[in-house]
Amino acid sequence: MINTGDTIIIAKGCRARGVSKGQLAKVELLTPLGKDYSHAIRVVLRFWDGRKIAFYARHVNRLGDAVVALNDGNPLHRIDIRK
Repeated sequence: MINTGDTIIIAKGCRARGVSKGQLAKVELLTPLGKDYSHAIRVVLRFWDGRKIAFYARHVNRLGDAVVALNDGNPLHRIDIRK
């Protein structure tokens, strides 16, 4: 389960967002969006260069997977993260 404060590794990057495979990031904030947004969860990642980027996971239960798929609202801007 990914929690706030965890350090994660980018398993698959996204050139459009400037995120590359193998980068380290810290989970800054996890915000459940509720039933109005299909129980999605907002994940804010802070990268070591100071950038903060928000991504979204499909459901809170997905954060327990070995590799978690996130996107920024555009399905083409997808990254995969792992602990």
